[in-house]
Amino acid sequence: MNILQEKFKALKKQMQDKWQLLDSDIEDEKRYEIVAGIQQDLIDYATFLEEEMKLYDTDVIQMLNTTCELCYRYVVTHELYLKSFLYIMKMQLDIIGQLTFTCVKKGAYNLSIVAIIKNEMYMREWIEYHRMIGVSHFYIYDNESTNHLKEELKDYIDMGIVTYHYFPGSLVQHKAYNHAVENYQFETKYMAIIDADEYIVPMQDALVPDIVEQIFKDYESVVFKESEFAGGVGINWREYGTSHHKEKQDGLCVENYMYRAADDYFQNVHIKTIFIPRVIMNIANPHFPYMEEGWRNISENGSMIPHSYFYDSMCKKLRINHYFCKSEEEFMQKLKRGWPDRVHEELAKTRIDKEMNLAINTCNEIYDPIMEKYIPELKKRLKRS
Repeated sequence: MNILQEKFKALKKQMQDKWQLLDSDIEDEKRYEIVAGIQQDLIDYATFLEEEMKLYDTDVIQMLNTTCELCYRYVVTHELYLKSFLYIMKMQLDIIGQLTFTCVKKGAYNLSIVAIIKNEMYMREWIEYHRMIGVSHFYIYDNESTNHLKEELKDYIDMGIVTYHYFPGSLVQHKAYNHAVENYQFETKYMAIIDADEYIVPMQDALVPDIVEQIFKDYESVVFKESEFAGGVGINWREYGTSHHKEKQDGLCVENYMYRAADDYFQNVHIKTIFIPRVIMNIANPHFPYMEEGWRNISENGSMIPHSYFYDSMCKKLRINHYFCKSEEEFMQKLKRGWPDRVHEELAKTRIDKEMNLAINTCNEIYDPIMEKYIPELKKRLKRS
């Protein structure tokens, strides 16, 4: 639990304790004293948000001011009956809680990506593509790359586009992700945790942060929904195969690999999540961050996603192109190298044959040139960079 979550929980408990006293048989003078105490709790919380979190002139500060005014009106004029006052206060506290975790300080990034990297080959393409579709910043954790990753990204680091960490060790994925949430949650409105072979794709003519904003707004407008707020949007995979390439290809990943599996391919149920980092308790799973009570992960249509898989998405608004294999040559190297989130084990030939068969056949069923429109501008950007 981070300091913001601790402070809001403390405020919530203070107010609930005072509400309980208000609802008991006490004299009006004592009741006014308690309401004045509620007002002071709100003022103290607003001071903390401004001085410690730098959340000046935000919606949550405005809401705290409005709630303080309601307390003042009750104490001075008694315009509100007690039951009405308690009902309004509880509603206000819910809104304050939501705004607390959705507001960010001035100058914060709109959307950032967190990734742990080891010897990836298409990093500049991956970064420039995501900048094109609305990503502002990248938190890159270098897991002992031997291909001079820091030098390759030096200009992005110098320009403040990339925050770089050397992050050695085995099985350190979750440690890296939690480090990013803990240290950078107030620097960015939204975070996404994806790998360098995953490309977030807007299915509408809009930038990704704007699509996420609209998904959240649509969810909030639903009358008959659970009381939880939306803290993240789960985005389903679309698995791409070898595109019939036996050897590593020159050029862009998104240009060379345009064949994928059908929508109902079993691996496409996997999600990755774009989330509000301030509501995250822990990331023990790269697909699904665990959120504070009262917040939930939703699909693009507003339904709840309770774990790392979502079975009903048709990816009408967002999807993730997962270029998990690329050419047969590159995929064989990957199979022999093992996966970064598990202890390396020598794969049996039968397992390698099975994985290769899926990459060559099942994942090459559909020609999908969805990324074609980005290629000219992407090449220009890479030529300039």
